[in-house]
Amino acid sequence: MKSDILFGILITLLQEGKCKYDYLAEKFEVSKRTVQRYCLTLEMAGIPTMSTCGRNGGIEIFGSFNLNNMFFTKQELKRLQTHLHASPLAELDNIDKQIEEKLNCQTNAKLKDNYSNFIVDYNSWDDELKLNPLIRVLDSEIDQNKTYEITYLNPDGEHSTRVISPYKFILKDSKWYLFAYCHKKKQTRIFKLNRIQDLTPSTVQYVKNTLTDTQIKERLNHLFEQIEITLEASTSIIPDTLEWLNDYKISYKENGNAIITGTATKSNELLSKLILNSQNLKVITPTYLIDEVLTTVNTLQSIYQK
Repeated sequence: MKSDILFGILITLLQEGKCKYDYLAEKFEVSKRTVQRYCLTLEMAGIPTMSTCGRNGGIEIFGSFNLNNMFFTKQELKRLQTHLHASPLAELDNIDKQIEEKLNCQTNAKLKDNYSNFIVDYNSWDDELKLNPLIRVLDSEIDQNKTYEITYLNPDGEHSTRVISPYKFILKDSKWYLFAYCHKKKQTRIFKLNRIQDLTPSTVQYVKNTLTDTQIKERLNHLFEQIEITLEASTSIIPDTLEWLNDYKISYKENGNAIITGTATKSNELLSKLILNSQNLKVITPTYLIDEVLTTVNTLQSIYQK
């Protein structure tokens, strides 16, 4: 019997209340009979469960039984510390410090610099910390159902005024985005955080989010198409190239150059990488990407030759 499934069933019953056996079986990818055995184990451990039959039947935990929400394993505490220090706030505020104190109580030890095996730093390479002040404002108020009027820099370089109901911060490809409802477009939109110029409170009525986190991720991924790409790269550029390629494979030619196949995010950043490294990096496929590189280079050449 797997303890993670047993604990997962317990947490699900505490969070959702009465659940059907079929629902638990599908969620934890086991049979209905197996779920019943797990529930029997919970009852034998002293957890008061009650099973009812019929259309609205299921199993539930009754009485005042509760689980200490601050119970974490050592590995879970490490993961929490990693996420804490990967916050978009980039530096710990008072709430972060309170979280650290609670986590320290769980470990019965003071926080050490090597508590986590990961260091995540989203700051720029400049010595001075450049923190978007909008992040701190939105982070402290994003759960309060407030609306804001923003000045947004559009891709064409023009500014527009929008009213938004903010929902979530999203980190994608090392860039921060804000998922929000746009009252002007009357639909949910994804805004690049660094394009939001001004932020002021609005009196427009807040529109609640109806999408799950999975649906939000799907919406975001739809904006960033993944394409199959084949490149010829000189030895010196291979390490840098592999940093932005996924699922890559490498083979070598007689001249020492590498043929690299993989997937990449189709974006202006990809074009910039290919053009800036054109002396050491050549696109083999797809052909439309080659055309886009040539068109961009020709446009730049015509601009600077004037």
